[in-house]
Amino acid sequence: MKRRTRQPLRTDFLFDILIVGGGITGTGALSEAGKKGYNTILIEKGDFASGTSSRSGKLVHGGLRYLQYGHFGLVREALKERDYLLDTYPHLVKPLSFLYPIYKTKFKVQLFFGLCIYQLLNLFSNLPGFKYFSKVKTLSKFPSLNKENLKGSFMYSDAVTNDARLCNEIIHESINAYSTTALNYFELISFEKQDNKIIAKCFDHIEGKAINITSKYMINASGPWLDELSEKIFPSASNITAPSKGTHVVLSMKKFPFDCSLLFSTKAKDNRWLYSVPWENDTVLIGATDTEYSDQIDLTRVDVSDDEYILNAIKHVVPALKISKDDIISSFSGIRPLLKHEKISSKDRSREYKIWWAESLVLNVFGGKLTGFRSMGQKAIKMIAKKCPADSRSIQEKGHILTDIDFNELPEDFVKLMKEKYSNESPKIFEICLDKPIAMDKLHSEFDIYLAEIIYFARHQSCYHIEDVLGRRLSLSYVMTKVKEQEEIVQKTADILKIECGWNEQEYFHEQKDYINLIKKRNLYL
Repeated sequence: MKRRTRQPLRTDFLFDILIVGGGITGTGALSEAGKKGYNTILIEKGDFASGTSSRSGKLVHGGLRYLQYGHFGLVREALKERDYLLDTYPHLVKPLSFLYPIYKTKFKVQLFFGLCIYQLLNLFSNLPGFKYFSKVKTLSKFPSLNKENLKGSFMYSDAVTNDARLCNEIIHESINAYSTTALNYFELISFEKQDNKIIAKCFDHIEGKAINITSKYMINASGPWLDELSEKIFPSASNITAPSKGTHVVLSMKKFPFDCSLLFSTKAKDNRWLYSVPWENDTVLIGATDTEYSDQIDLTRVDVSDDEYILNAIKHVVPALKISKDDIISSFSGIRPLLKHEKISSKDRSREYKIWWAESLVLNVFGGKLTGFRSMGQKAIKMIAKKCPADSRSIQEKGHILTDIDFNELPEDFVKLMKEKYSNESPKIFEICLDKPIAMDKLHSEFDIYLAEIIYFARHQSCYHIEDVLGRRLSLSYVMTKVKEQEEIVQKTADILKIECGWNEQEYFHEQKDYINLIKKRNLYL
């Protein structure tokens, strides 16, 4: 297997900043560092967004429920960032309506005031304000809701995103536009300081070799792995995190026909609320559980009890749909990065983030929500700038040249779809199609996914394994458990990656086998 990089990594080069962690937190720091002119390198031991940042609830939101804890600053900042993402990445972040059925009169009053505050905290948003529906109107719009004790409902607006694609797009946008480097499957093994510099001893899992990286400063953006990474840096470091696990189930939109997000109580003793998210490939995600997690982060998996918890809540709020375990297409779990607090349960623990110097050259960035990644990155780089001012040279952004592409040679519907899915990156897909007309073939008749997209991800978004493409770039892994022509899709993907990634015959067969085994684990009932 070969690594695709524009230039080989120079081991004698002194970077300004080394970022460890290729999730959304590290992504925000990389982007902001690039904009300020820092020579920055980001490394990730797996694929970009392969941890929490591909297993989130897919929401870009202010966090309505955090108002009850008095976290007004957190909510205001998140609402501002939500609107920024809607404006900047409209192909990846889209408005979504949320329906909140009301079954207690007292809660109706509380929610009304909460939504008023939510709206006032971001008064000039382009999203519509909240509405109240009577019981009759609620049931006319959503007849499958539980009618017993229903008082009415509120509907308000936030947003939904493809978390993994957002993370990957911003990383590669930063690589293309600024003086930044990002390497996935590149693991930090050990760390030492010499002459007031950091020497990170790493291993490149793609090319199978050890490499040292030297930098002035390091940002630890490893999320739930912060304690584990801190032990590599400071052997005497004590644990400060107490992660929690969040599980979602994936259903067909036909079985759960809500075109908005439905918020509903679990009816369990923990008083937690769940939500549904209309998702890609005609699916709906429903979650998330919130349970304390003390096992190895890399071994996170879904338990039957997680699925049952969610199914019990679904059966209560929409009994008419008769959802059962047989309707689950797949399930996935992610780990929330939360700070330890002995007296507060995980569901009530703050989602506010914390940025602090672990020592003079190492900055920790931890916690927060997907929505606030840019703000976290900005604050982290400001703290670096106090010790190491950025180079004063002007930063030249580079764009992809469109002028040489004749769109008339491609079908109009195809061009429109690619622009909707990839925005400014779509010309790279058009170039592939003009060079290889067969790339305009569909991967599978059931999905609007083309071979050109797989080639694009391999060439331009650091994909080296089948799950990188089908899981974190195309979101097909969510539905693959119940696709009949599963092996055909996997083989077509492998055929492309064998060429693009330089796989040998052994890698070609092992990749397919590993992916099929991975998919089987996504459904506990097959």
